[in-house]
Amino acid sequence: MGAPIIIKKGIEGAYWKRFNKNETQDARLALNFHRALEIKAQLLCDAQLRGYHEEAFEWHRSQAARLREKSGFKKFLDKIDEFEMAQA
Repeated sequence: MGAPIIIKKGIEGAYWKRFNKNETQDARLALNFHRALEIKAQLLCDAQLRGYHEEAFEWHRSQAARLREKSGFKKFLDKIDEFEMAQA
């Protein structure tokens, strides 16, 4: 499986500052989120789709846990937190 560039090469704070441009709040998706949950529930009634969903969810959860254990990634998350706190 491929890995995002941040996993293979690392990522600097400058990258985060450059691409973290969420300056406008857009709530359009939230307005109909209940409908998305209804559709998801319908799709998960299919046993095969539910299995794929659960496998993918667990894979991503394990990858996040693995990354959080790496000291370099922990430092990166701390820098993001510092940056976001400074923006608030």
